[in-house]
Amino acid sequence: MTAHMASGRRTAVIRPGTHYATEWAPSITNDPPEWTLAAACQYVDAEIFFPEKGGSTREAKQVCAGCPVTAECLAFALEHQERFGIYGGLSERERRRLLPPGLGRGRTRTPKPIQHGSYGGYTTHRRRDELPCGSCHDAARRVWLARKQRRRSA
Repeated sequence: MTAHMASGRRTAVIRPGTHYATEWAPSITNDPPEWTLAAACQYVDAEIFFPEKGGSTREAKQVCAGCPVTAECLAFALEHQERFGIYGGLSERERRRLLPPGLGRGRTRTPKPIQHGSYGGYTTHRRRDELPCGSCHDAARRVWLARKQRRRSA
């Protein structure tokens, strides 16, 4: 692959049958999926699909709106966990919302176990937007009363 600047835009010349790696895409083969031949984006400047942070995605989404292979494109992006650019008419953030919790959202964490009957158990319930169980609520009430008494005696 040879990259050069043409009129201030980054373009790439790809030689058929080559395998190349760039800083943007670690491993890309020159054998695109068959559906890409019908994609509307192949006739448009690729830079509109990779806007600067805070830039407009409107142009890219308009191209995707008239594309016959939007579903295939979106499935490809989700399968390969594409982190950048507009694929299938959706931005990175919109695609992340489609993924199941934990997948493609950074490292996964196992939920913290609840220590029932303690103030920590109460706060864990609240962080999870759950109604605290009776023993956790009683423990929290004891903590609140102790704090109140310390304030009064100070």
